[in-house]
Amino acid sequence: MHELIERYKHDSRLPEIAGEQCVHALMENASCKSCIDVCPQQAWLLNEETLALDTQACDGCGLCVPVCPEGAISGGDHAILLREKQGELFAFCACELSEANSGDGVFPCINSLRLQDIMLLFNKGARYLMVATGDCCNCNRSGKVDVSERISLLNKSLWAMGSAGIKFERMVLNQWRRLLDETMVSPTGPAVNRRHFLRSLINVGVERKIETPELLLLADQAYTPAGQLLEEKTAQTIWPSLPEIDAGRCDGCDACVRLCPHSALRLELTDSVSKYSIKPQNCTGCSICVDVCERNAISIRNWEVSSQNEVPLETGQCNACGSPFHLPAGYDGEAATLCRICSKHNHYKNLHQVLE
Repeated sequence: MHELIERYKHDSRLPEIAGEQCVHALMENASCKSCIDVCPQQAWLLNEETLALDTQACDGCGLCVPVCPEGAISGGDHAILLREKQGELFAFCACELSEANSGDGVFPCINSLRLQDIMLLFNKGARYLMVATGDCCNCNRSGKVDVSERISLLNKSLWAMGSAGIKFERMVLNQWRRLLDETMVSPTGPAVNRRHFLRSLINVGVERKIETPELLLLADQAYTPAGQLLEEKTAQTIWPSLPEIDAGRCDGCDACVRLCPHSALRLELTDSVSKYSIKPQNCTGCSICVDVCERNAISIRNWEVSSQNEVPLETGQCNACGSPFHLPAGYDGEAATLCRICSKHNHYKNLHQVLE
């Protein structure tokens, strides 16, 4: 029984992987290596055939979770505690190396919090995120990703929209517990899923209060592009990620439009409209559009105001093969009269040569 419990504890710490959402499942030669670069245990393995996780090497730190642009990696059954004090909603979580008991609100590393998690907290009304940490300066997980940096960037966007943002504070465990005791249980009842219930059975030896605070169970949150979680969207919105098209380089091949998993780039061709439409609220920063563009016409910018919502297109019929095509407006030269294939390999020109 003890061996079974220990195995469950190890397995429950491992990240869950939705392989069909991975960038490499969407594009075979994608350049994304975010999970590999951030892993302090080098547990992620990438070769020409597959992306795999060495479950024996993985210690469940969760740092791969916030860096995955497509939300293909999710953490365990971690939950954030929500409490109230003087009408303000506080969110609490602690690092396991802070010597906090395992259970609700305790994470392997507080840096595993995704931007989406923080935005969900903000949208639920939380304006304070209080965390207890261990010795981050001497931790091998430190320096890989930093949750405070994500909060600072999010606040930059929230402040631009007139919001007060979310306050983040690190503290020692005793201070964290004292503040937790000073706050009141949120009136909303708890949400419990199957994994959370099983974990509670394992932790039967840990004293638990009769009252259970409201929990934000992160494993139950569907993945959403961060830009969609910004409650207010204006022309001056600072977006987490946004694609930009260099009209002078683009040849209208539409590869970016076809491969974008969230339609952040769209092709609109009607009798009255011909354009590429850019939707920064849908962009996850996966860089598939950058990887697939042969002409290096696309770039991804982060935490900036969008300066380009569309790229007007001109349509035509290829003088060589007769196929319809479109190019960014104002495209000059012979290519403006040829489709992108014939502009590169115009085999028809040999038919009109004069032989002597």
